[in-house]
Amino acid sequence: MAVMRPRAGLLFVWLCACSKDVGRPQARPEPPVVTAAASTPAAPAPTTSGPVPSVSAVSTTSTMPTALPKVSATIPADWSTLSTKLGFTLRYPRAVFVTSEKGAVVKLESTLAREGLSGLKNAPKHRFAVVITQLPGAAIDVFRGETFFPTLFPRQTEESFAEQEAFSERVHTPILAGYRVRTGAEGYDSAVYGLAGSFLPGKALRVACTTLGDILHPEIAAEEQLSICERVVVSIAPKK
Repeated sequence: MAVMRPRAGLLFVWLCACSKDVGRPQARPEPPVVTAAASTPAAPAPTTSGPVPSVSAVSTTSTMPTALPKVSATIPADWSTLSTKLGFTLRYPRAVFVTSEKGAVVKLESTLAREGLSGLKNAPKHRFAVVITQLPGAAIDVFRGETFFPTLFPRQTEESFAEQEAFSERVHTPILAGYRVRTGAEGYDSAVYGLAGSFLPGKALRVACTTLGDILHPEIAAEEQLSICERVVVSIAPKK
């Protein structure tokens, strides 16, 4: 009786073929490419309490430079005139500001406000506003007492004023002259002017503009807020 034996040659070839894949790293599919647009959710629309001025109510394209013009500026014809008890008038956009006057202080306040980013409990809201205060003295005296005063006026004289890019500069309007200092952090931005003119002998005006930085997503862009403030400053004139 014949005994069936495996073919050793065929078995050896089959084992060799299988051993080629043993220990070989297997190719893995490449992960899908994720774009920034797909991975970043849309930012939620900012919310505010109370009425918000319409962007269409003011110019959304500023033609004003960062610095005040040296001679004059174009004030929108639809701006209202405020005649103060302090001997001067100014122009302002009624669609943006509510005005008030008490003693030596004139306030233009907007409903446009935001919480700060500091996360402090009960932190006050930052508001777009222009506050004009009449003070005794010269334009330089507006900044006395500020921590940066020695840097701004190294010899404590107006002639020693140190102009620094994006921080301090001289400014001129048709009837006023002085200085502007810009500061800010976490959207809490401000531009403070110290101005004097011949129609206010022995007195100076401190004009403090608080603006909302773009980091706080205001309805009116930060530079446009500054432009509105500049136009208010330029519009200041003696009361007739």
